[in-house]
Amino acid sequence: MFSDASTSSSCESVAPRCGPDAIALNGEWLSMSDVARLFPSRRAGKRLSVQTVWRWCTRGVRLGIRLRSALVGGHRCTTLQWVNEFIESVSQASRPQQADVPRTRTAKQRQTASERATEDLKAAWRRRQP
Repeated sequence: MFSDASTSSSCESVAPRCGPDAIALNGEWLSMSDVARLFPSRRAGKRLSVQTVWRWCTRGVRLGIRLRSALVGGHRCTTLQWVNEFIESVSQASRPQQADVPRTRTAKQRQTASERATEDLKAAWRRRQP
């Protein structure tokens, strides 16, 4: 998704350099405004609002999918990896699943199925008759 670009983040300066999360993430924190700059604008000359990124972290989107974030030194921050996971999750949720898509049958297939069901019912009825 997004490549690892160097950003001047307020979260980067306060990011802890120890602990399990910091080791796994290498301390590469992004502020909400940094994340907003990563996304292309939908309107000419306007970039994604920081409030939108904040909403993705707190309330989430489709089916409760949230952008993972952490409070680092009093600042809400996320990582590039978490942004990519969020994008993948939202994209996957927007794709229709195979089971959800009804199979379209032709008129001939419907007619054949109807005739087969009629024959099965008649055969079952005959078996029940004494």
